Formats: sequence, structure tokens, C-alpha cells
Amino acid sequence: MVGLRSVGVLAVIAAVALVPSAVALTSADEQPAEAAARRADRASRDSATRDSATRDSATRDSAASRTFDGVTRPALPGTSLGESRGAGVRAGPTHGPVAGSSVDPEATPTPAAEASSPTPEPSPVTTPAPGPAPAPAPAPAPPPPTSGPVGAGSTGVPSGTPLTVHEGDLTITTPGTVIDGLDVRGFVRVKAANVVIRNSIIRGPATPLTGPMSLVQSDAGPGTNLLIQDSEIFAQAPSRFVDGIVGMGFTLRRVDIHTVVDQVKIIGDNVTVDASYLHDNLHYPADAANLESHDDNVQVAIGANIQVVNSTLIGSSNAAVMITQDRGSVTGFTFQANSADDGACTINVAEKAYGPPPGLSITDSVFGTGQRLSRCAIIMTSTTKAAVTVTGNTFTDGSTVTVSRGS
Repeated sequence: MVGLRSVGVLAVIAAVALVPSAVALTSADEQPAEAAARRADRASRDSATRDSATRDSATRDSAASRTFDGVTRPALPGTSLGESRGAGVRAGPTHGPVAGSSVDPEATPTPAAEASSPTPEPSPVTTPAPGPAPAPAPAPAPPPPTSGPVGAGSTGVPSGTPLTVHEGDLTITTPGTVIDGLDVRGFVRVKAANVVIRNSIIRGPATPLTGPMSLVQSDAGPGTNLLIQDSEIFAQAPSRFVDGIVGMGFTLRRVDIHTVVDQVKIIGDNVTVDASYLHDNLHYPADAANLESHDDNVQVAIGANIQVVNSTLIGSSNAAVMITQDRGSVTGFTFQANSADDGACTINVAEKAYGPPPGLSITDSVFGTGQRLSRCAIIMTSTTKAAVTVTGNTFTDGSTVTVSRGS
């Protein structure tokens, strides 16, 4: 082993010793000018080699800068750096050319707008997770009261409502019955509680009456709680004997009543007329067998807790409201926010044997001037006037309503 190493060392020393001799031989044989040219040529090639190495290092550093920050950018033309990855793949640090790639240090970079490399795909859009379902909207509030007097446009059966004809009388004996969308060609008798009649027409029989009768009869007592709503009541066969509705324990809401003599006849407690249109009463003069008809929009013979509000009462010959007290005392009668006209006097309050009606209130209403007695909007005795509330009432011309004194 020692001998072999010695032989190798001697060979190396001999090779090194020969180099200066070869260089010296070449220098001795060549002319000075040719030697200088060769030296200059070798120096130029050495310099170019060093510059190429410098540019190669710079190119590698530039490739590393494209990926070192963790963001993938398009590769420069002439390289395979970007082509070796899938779109959107992030690369780690790169310190030299990728194996198998050819980096040309002399290539001039082309601006990105003109690059032939594939356009990166857009980042995926993140759809936010759906939040909790919103709470259901509250039920809409009831519409505000219609401005101006109530009329045909805001009462009766809504336009377009389909109706089913019912021929003959209709008697209701089951509590809670709902009648909706009927055209009744006869009388309606309600003998049960909590009945609802809506979107309907009650027009009575096709032949005129020969004795007194009302088209609707609410006669199950003051607790009947009948509701008639968005409906129309009239006589298809007019007669001096036909009235609209009679009884107690009922509410009329947005009801159109016309072409009858007395439209609402109250003979008991708990009655409300709200947002309704009472108009065009029938009137008959006296004849050989009958007295002149004393037609009223609302006639009250007896009862408590009675309200006429937000309604229009016109077209009567005798009175819009006639409190007769023929059957007993009338207590707690409210007349408020109405439009009323006509009659001899529009509101007529009689005491009879019962004295001033307790709790009578007539307020905030507008009266026309069509009374047969000039501007007689309200008539009552002085004792009744002293006991009731009458305030906030005006005529259509803006003047204040005053109470006329009756006997």
C-alpha cells in the first residue's frame, strides 16, 4: 500500500514539472505579436465566461424571487418554471433551475401583458354561509279610516266577489255559523249566537210584502253577537212594509242598507253600526188604509250600549237617528264621527215616560243642511239637553251645530 501511494505521488510531481516546459516551449517558438494576440483572445474568452456565470447566477436568483415569497407568478418566457406546476399551486424557495429545465441567460424578458404563458385562473369566490332565517314579518296594521264620508265605494260586497244564489228564507240555528258569499232571495232569521254573515247580499223575496217585516231579524237576545260585514241589505220588491234589520246583539260593519223604510231598528242592548252607509230610505205618503211612513236610518225603541260611529246616514224623511223610547229607557247611546243629513231634524230625541236618556253623547260629527226644518241638526227637550254631551259638531259649511229645543 505504501509503495503504490509513492508511485502516484511521483507521477503527479512529474506531470506538474512538465507544464512549465510546455508553456516555455510555446513561448519560445511563437513570434511576440502572435503570442500577444492569443493571450488577448484567451483573456476575452475568460471574461465572457465570467460574465455568463454572473448572469446565470442572477437568473437563478430571479427565479428564486418569483417563488420565495410563497405567491405563484407567471414564469418568464424561455423557462419551464411555471409550466411544471398546476395553476394556483404555491411553490417553496428555489435556489437553482428545476431539473430538466433550460434557462437561457441571454433571453430578454417580455412584459407580462404579452406573455405566452397560461393566464392564472381567478381565485374561487367564497359564498358566505346562510344566516338564520329572518323572523316572519308582522301582520299588516289595519288601514287607516277612509277620509271623507263613508259611501258605496267603501261598503257592501267587495267588487268581484262571487255569489251563490239562495232562493227562499234562511234561518240559522247553529251557533258559530259563517255565511259567506250568498245572494239571499228571502228573509234571514238568526236564532243562534256568534253567527257571521259576510260578503253577501240580502234582498228579500221577489214579491212585495203586505204586512210589516224586516229582511234580517236578530232575535236570539242581547248576547246574540251577530256580525254582518261587507254586505248589502235592500228590498228587491219595495213596499211600505219592508224594513232592513231589527233586533239586538248585532254589529253592522261596512254594510250598505238602502231601499227599505226603517233601515236599522233597535229593540234591545249591544248594537253597533260602524263604517256603514245608510241611505235612500223608502217613503210613502198616507193613503186610505195607511199612515204616512216615518222612515228613519236608525230607530231606537229601547236598549243599552248602542253605538253609531264612522258612518254615513242620509236620505230619510223623518230622522237619521230617532230615539223614541217607545218600549223603555235608552242608555249609553253614542253617536260619534258620523256624516248625517236630512229628516225633519237629523237627530230627534224623545223622552216619553222615561226622561232624558242617560249617557247620551253626540260628538265630532258633520251635518248637512238638507233638513226640512232649517238647520235643525239636533232636536231635544231642554231637560235632555242639560243631561247629555253634545260637542265638536259642525255643519258642512263649517259653522257650529247648536241644539234645537223640542217639546
